Amino acid sequence: MSLSTSPLRRLLYVSDLAPAMPSTVVGQILRQSRERNRRLQLSGALLFDGERFCQLLEGEPETAQALMRRIAQDARHCHVHLLLDKLGAAPRLMTQWCCGYADHEAFDAIRIAAVAGPEHCTSEFLRLLSRCDLSS
Repeated sequence: MSLSTSPLRRLLYVSDLAPAMPSTVVGQILRQSRERNRRLQLSGALLFDGERFCQLLEGEPETAQALMRRIAQDARHCHVHLLLDKLGAAPRLMTQWCCGYADHEAFDAIRIAAVAGPEHCTSEFLRLLSRCDLSS
């Protein structure tokens, strides 16, 4: 993927898998995300702990914001909470989009870091990535 060098919007959110959804729907989310994010030149990472999602997204401002709106309205997600919305972020923290599995306690650390501010939760997310099994 040849990533745009125009100004970026960086988003970080957490959400829960909707109660009515089987965990197998996560595979569907991953397949759709891989294709769409490559096409839209979005980079970042999606982590899932069996119940909750945490995703960092980076891309063209309107594209990233539109995707965030779709996620917030997606019936597979509930309790969507935006932790970071940074316009003009540079450089990209991620050069591609990947996904991985995280342990349950890791998500709690990101929420706790959010109390200290958006940049702290981004740092905690990146620290967490180094301990995850990631695929692209």
